[in-house]
Amino acid sequence: MYKDIKIRKNVDIVTPPQMSKDNDYALMVVIPKQGPNAESTNDLVHDLRDYNKDAQDKYGFKTEIQDKVSLILICLKS
Repeated sequence: MYKDIKIRKNVDIVTPPQMSKDNDYALMVVIPKQGPNAESTNDLVHDLRDYNKDAQDKYGFKTEIQDKVSLILICLKS
């Protein structure tokens, strides 16, 4: 998932996933190229929400976005 997100348009930085001890969830921080009110950041939020189905199909994790300034992506085992 890290590589999938890292290459997305409008992503400046993404941290490697921090896995829980039981590997049931992971946390990644995605920092957009522009600020929270930029249209490109809004596009990135929608892109990451759309990525949820791909993440479930490919990796067995569903994704949730928790913040818009630095996008906190929580990946939960499906």
